[in-house]
Amino acid sequence: MFASSVMPSFLMISPKRIFVLILASLTLPISAALVEPIGNRSVPLGGLVLNLERHFDMGNATDSFVQVSTSMGNFTLELLRDTSPKTVENFLAYVKSGAYQNAVFHRSVPGFIVQTGGFTVGSNLPAIPTNPPVVNEYNRSNLRGTVAMAKLGGDPDSATSQWFVNLADNSTNLDNQNGGFTVFARVMDDGMAVGDAIATLPRYDLGGAFTDLPLQNMAEGQESVQLSNLVSITRAIASPFYAISSNPLAFSATMDGNRVRLLPGIEAGKGAVITILTKNAQGNSTQTTFPVRSGGSRTFTGFIEGASFAKFVSLTISHSGAFTGVFEDGSAQRRFRGKFAWPTLAPVALPLVGNQTLTLSYLSNQGKIAAALVASGNSSVSSLLEPVAIAGSEMPNLQPSTTNALLMPRVQGTTGCGFARFLTQKSGSISVLGTLPDGVPFSAAARLRTPDAEEVSAVPLAVYWRGKTPSVLAGTISLSTSPTPSSVSISGNLSWTQSSKAKRPAGTGVGPFTLDLYGSRWSSPAGVNALTGLSGNRTFGLELNFPKSESRILEGTWPATNKPTLAAGSQFAGLVFILNSAVGIGKLGLKS
Repeated sequence: MFASSVMPSFLMISPKRIFVLILASLTLPISAALVEPIGNRSVPLGGLVLNLERHFDMGNATDSFVQVSTSMGNFTLELLRDTSPKTVENFLAYVKSGAYQNAVFHRSVPGFIVQTGGFTVGSNLPAIPTNPPVVNEYNRSNLRGTVAMAKLGGDPDSATSQWFVNLADNSTNLDNQNGGFTVFARVMDDGMAVGDAIATLPRYDLGGAFTDLPLQNMAEGQESVQLSNLVSITRAIASPFYAISSNPLAFSATMDGNRVRLLPGIEAGKGAVITILTKNAQGNSTQTTFPVRSGGSRTFTGFIEGASFAKFVSLTISHSGAFTGVFEDGSAQRRFRGKFAWPTLAPVALPLVGNQTLTLSYLSNQGKIAAALVASGNSSVSSLLEPVAIAGSEMPNLQPSTTNALLMPRVQGTTGCGFARFLTQKSGSISVLGTLPDGVPFSAAARLRTPDAEEVSAVPLAVYWRGKTPSVLAGTISLSTSPTPSSVSISGNLSWTQSSKAKRPAGTGVGPFTLDLYGSRWSSPAGVNALTGLSGNRTFGLELNFPKSESRILEGTWPATNKPTLAAGSQFAGLVFILNSAVGIGKLGLKS
């Protein structure tokens, strides 16, 4: 059950020769042709994410690389479609279906292989459902760093979902048994460090397919395996692109789907050249290069969770390391400033009122800021501040949109629900208007963070009502930035702590407790004003999808004394839910 592959010929020769061959390949059909030059780029602290779909013709794109994220690090596979096309397509089918998410590395043989793709994290490690076996395509040797399909003994054409990474030159063994093991990929660059690290873990014999199960963080005397002890794949995503930096100490370049993320390092002042590599179905490669340098500024936002209210922090930092920011703890808003000094970017401690100190540390390998709040008595809480999106570069296709959502208390017996409207601008700014389940209206402003490969942005939202008995609504929500989102385009949960004097829905108390938030993007039907909901029959309808597990809280009506006002002069008598619990679909109606 192992692998076989030989490195492509252009990877085994001198850099000068590589360059010549790559230039020659430009005359051949390529995977994704460049249609808009990337040009020079300035990269601030916190990095820059470029969506390559904006610059390449994706109509001819061929997925030639798979980015694998694991609980012990990340690596990228280069697919060898030219010598194993059926095996590559079989592998990609599992990748694109999400079958490898949470897949366990269930076999480790140091100096030989590490294997995965057969079982997932869960009780008794359930097997991954398999597709029909793929025909054997042994054409490359099982050298170190190659990736091959596992199969049944005595059956060359039995490979399905399981695959392994060769930790050594296994050609003598694996090339000459069971028809040869099909090598369909190779691990790129320094990615073998992940496989080598897995091979150093202690192994345990749990019987069956788990006689060589690698486990991490096992405590002395521990008698049962916890899910956290398993080594697993957290995500596998296919892409036509691979990124290389000429000077990783200046700028690192990593792929996230079809996006390349650039992060400045300690030598950022020297600049670097980034190469984007693509391949066609025949294995021919081409490259596009562009220079990067340090420049620009970036905003970071996030919460520091405490024993009482969540503290919201926002700061803007320039490429020189100087920053200004705002700290909000519910009782007051405080402004601060400071500077991270190059090249070490050492942590900065900022004294606040009340014997509190805010310590900020720039994490150069993540492009994030660690924020720690130390109070009197040396009690400390910390969190990560993440970068706000740069709209033009990181979200080139973002369009203005309106998303409506329900705010539903996660409390049995609660009958009140809230409602909110999120107005997203092309700049990435968001305006929020809504009403809480206790009838209190609220408004807030927020900004999209850099979206992930699925075009989902995490948005921190904070609303504070100050006073002797302050209230707070705070949390991070997920908002789709895709031009064509799913029916549920916003979700998340918010922590809601009310003033002791606040009017509350039955069964809620003061809190803090959780409001679940779900919603859909709103497109105005013909003859309907999107914000007033007025049509010929003066009825506005919006269909929302909800997880079945949350269907129990879709009940109740808006209190008659708190009629929602969606626009001047347009009041509605009730907020009504009609729920089909069998399929988890609810309909929200606002009637005048």
